[in-house]
Amino acid sequence: MGIFSEIEGIIFMTSWNTDGGVFRHALPIVDWMVKKGYRVKVLTHYRETPHGFNLNVEDEEFVERCYTLQGKRKDELRTLNTEIIFDALKEGYNLFVAEDLGMLPMEELLEIFPRIKKKAKTILVNHDNLPKPDGSIFWKFDWDCIINFLEYQMDFMAKHYPRDRLYFVEFPTFPKPNIVKNKVELRSELDLPKDKKIVLLFGEYDFIDPFEVLGKYRKEHDDTFLLCLVYTEDQKNLITRTLEEKFGESYDDVRIEISSWENRAKYVMASDLVVLDKGKKKFGKGAVLSSTAFQIIGWGTPIIARNSRYFDVFGDSIVTYENDDDMFEKIGQLLNDSEKRRETLKKQEKFHILHNPERISTKFIWIFRNLLTGGFKSPNFTCGKLRRILRKPLFTARKDLEITSENGEKVRWERLVYNSAAFKVNGIVYLIY
Repeated sequence: MGIFSEIEGIIFMTSWNTDGGVFRHALPIVDWMVKKGYRVKVLTHYRETPHGFNLNVEDEEFVERCYTLQGKRKDELRTLNTEIIFDALKEGYNLFVAEDLGMLPMEELLEIFPRIKKKAKTILVNHDNLPKPDGSIFWKFDWDCIINFLEYQMDFMAKHYPRDRLYFVEFPTFPKPNIVKNKVELRSELDLPKDKKIVLLFGEYDFIDPFEVLGKYRKEHDDTFLLCLVYTEDQKNLITRTLEEKFGESYDDVRIEISSWENRAKYVMASDLVVLDKGKKKFGKGAVLSSTAFQIIGWGTPIIARNSRYFDVFGDSIVTYENDDDMFEKIGQLLNDSEKRRETLKKQEKFHILHNPERISTKFIWIFRNLLTGGFKSPNFTCGKLRRILRKPLFTARKDLEITSENGEKVRWERLVYNSAAFKVNGIVYLIY
């Protein structure tokens, strides 16, 4: 997909280089667009007021820090440096994308919003899981379009904005890590045991509730190694102290790790299983999902999670457990070379394919072009008779992929390929199934 001339530049106002859900949504899309040659500028919060934990990485050249989180006062920092936005608009950027409006300096942004709309189409990527109160400043923004990634968001946003301004685009998975080392080599690099089955926990999750089962499993299977990655020394000390007081033992290793998502990928790929547990009392309310699972799914390590609304969107791509006995049994299945493990990895790979950065980013590009051109018009060309492609398919058949048709029938990918019709418009091939 080439660069479309209508798109002169895209401003993303979003959390950046933090370990949080907004960044996990923005990075795959921004990364893909930059690599494809689009002019992108990321405007983000100062490091002194992060949304989530700051990652210990250098900002990319397209990143500028220009506001405080939620516009709150912090020392001598300006709540919003508006000149940076105006300069970008003068440079020709004609798309303004705001992610997670509630975390931005809304009052200051609303004040300059009419000036932004004169120069650019405005897009909100909605991260709210529940609607703001009716009188909130949140509803005073006149967005050209609003992108949601869960159906429930579409429902409550429709009470405040016309339906034709609302778009549904799935949450993206992360890029596949560019890591050539195998599991043994990664364990050597990370100083992890080579002869153990490593169970990894990390992120904004509960490390106490799942430990009773994990500790029991380790006692019965002494080749198990429990690894925990945390953000701070205080968090590490609290977890260790709590577990020692409650169970008389702790994880085999608790490490502080906030370097980069690429380094997290090394830990995931070096492990045999990832456990994501929000805790026994946290079920999720409204439109919620696990952005952490979106980040790591498809990286070659099975994920298991406590059943909650955070994992509904994944269907059976992620194995979930209901209670301690269920967790114990499924950990055993996934840690061993079982059919359950193989099936889970296949399903997670398929999920990654359906939500990969290119697939999701091209949907954003389609929306951007639609806004800038006023909608797609019928192309001025004469179309000949559509023909089925019988001998030279456009794609190589993959026998392990299938979809479910409307009548419930399983349809394999090669049938879709060999029975497709196609035509080309302006260099783009369109398939009709």
